[in-house]
Parts: sequence; structure tokens; C-alpha cells
Amino acid sequence: MSEFVLKQDDQIVETLRVHTLDQTYFYCKFEATEAFQPFKSFFEEELKLLNDEDFEVWDKFYNQITNFNLKIVKCESEEFIEDFILHIQNDEAWFRY
Repeated sequence: MSEFVLKQDDQIVETLRVHTLDQTYFYCKFEATEAFQPFKSFFEEELKLLNDEDFEVWDKFYNQITNFNLKIVKCESEEFIEDFILHIQNDEAWFRY
């Protein structure tokens, strides 16, 4: 299956190895690099807010994550995706764009 990386500028933050495709989401094995550490608490809080189902609060919080200027890059084509929603839980991640 496909492989993507999450980048900030030219630095790889994590690798996303897709194992399942579902209508709107790519489900991936998540492999963080040291560059992920500054973002870890944000993604933990994002998932907590999402699970609380207070979507107005979640949306405002997720805007903080989008301000990090992260992008997902498809490894085989180097196509980049700037507008996406990414959730991370332990060593699993899922995203859509």
C-alpha cells in the first residue's frame, strides 16, 4: 500500500504506512521521528476533544495544529497535501484530505 510522510518544512515528522482504505480515511501504521515530540501533546488533546464530541471546541483546537504548517507528502509521487485532517493514537493514525 501507499506510504506518506508528515513534514514540517523539509523535516520528516512521521511516516504513515497505509494499511487500510475506507471511503474517506487512510488508516496507517504511524512511525514518529524525534521531530514529532513538539506536536505530540497537541495530537493527544485533539483526539480527546474529538472523542468528547464537542465539535465546535475540537474545530477551534484543530486550527492550532493547522498553524504548524504541516503537510503530508505521498512518497512515490512527492505530491503534497496541505489541507487534511489527521488523528493519531499510539502507533495508529488516520487521515483524510
